[in-house]
Amino acid sequence: MHPNNIEFLIDSIYDGALNASLWLDTIQSCAEAFKGAGTVILQPGLASPLLYVSPSLEHLTAGYNEYWWQEDIVVSTAQRLGLIRPGIIWDHQFLSNKTKAKSFYFQDFLRTHDIGGIATVIGALNGKTRFAINVQRRLGVTPPDEAEQQAFATISRHLSRALVMRLELDSSQAIGSALSQRLAEFDCAVAILDRAGQAKTWNRAFDTLSEDGVHIRNGSVQLALGAAQTKFDAFVRCVATGLAAQQMPDALFVPRPNSLLPLIVRVTPLRGQTCEQLGSFAPVHGALLMILKPGNRTYPDLSNILLRLGLTQAQTRVALLIAAGHTTKTAAERLAVSDETVRSHIKGVYARLGIDRQADLVRLVGKVVPFEA
Repeated sequence: MHPNNIEFLIDSIYDGALNASLWLDTIQSCAEAFKGAGTVILQPGLASPLLYVSPSLEHLTAGYNEYWWQEDIVVSTAQRLGLIRPGIIWDHQFLSNKTKAKSFYFQDFLRTHDIGGIATVIGALNGKTRFAINVQRRLGVTPPDEAEQQAFATISRHLSRALVMRLELDSSQAIGSALSQRLAEFDCAVAILDRAGQAKTWNRAFDTLSEDGVHIRNGSVQLALGAAQTKFDAFVRCVATGLAAQQMPDALFVPRPNSLLPLIVRVTPLRGQTCEQLGSFAPVHGALLMILKPGNRTYPDLSNILLRLGLTQAQTRVALLIAAGHTTKTAAERLAVSDETVRSHIKGVYARLGIDRQADLVRLVGKVVPFEA
């Protein structure tokens, strides 16, 4: 897929996430971009599990919810093999053609509707509740090559983040479709930024960040720590102006006073039709800023993520501080240990994760977080 097409698709994904009337067409476009018949989003393991179905597959909804979900060999096999965890799975990787040939689900249900394979994105809504985004691939389509898998991985990260936003907005009881009227429905601090990174409107949750040294003054989001401010401004500017580099992490970590757990900053681009609907300030580009703190429902279990990556408890504590921007000295002071102890743990963290720089640690954790929140 051409990079320009990927960027256009990402734009439409966020447009759809913030505008219910565009969402189903958006997930249909995602399927078609990868030679798919349509997209199905569901919660694995539940009776009548469908959350969203793209227009081309709507006629299958009743049959699947009433009966075929019980025969869904893709979901049942993935669950049995322990594959229902954040990431991407392709059915050809764990279901042989022989197995598909014997499956009533494939032969009597999927093949009847020109579906020969499934690419699945597994994510989590709150660290516990899993969702699956299934792109139904057409009959006769060859397995994806490496380039197609990489493109699908890129789109999947954005689609997963957009789905969480769409579900958040769908659960809202607020009246009206303007984004600014819905900010209060988020449990974390949220603000709409213009192209220059200036906050145009924000929710009351921002007031709770004052104890963490975060304030909005004259439209500028200000952090107590100067070093963190520089990184924050650069992070916001790149996303809001549409210049975000592929190597940029999906999340920025900001130290909090008297806590190992940092603030998590996410900046989601607002472009295309979404900006046109926001009214007088609508920028050519803009961004939705979300700042998560411990206690927010969508704050991921960072410690558990790092432990699952193979770090020890001590290494995890050090990794959280280093990812949040602490130096060896300030991390040692926070943990009441020697500088040498911190250096030793950092070496262990880097060796375990196969990295050699602080920036790599920030980027790695930032790539994991979106699937968990």
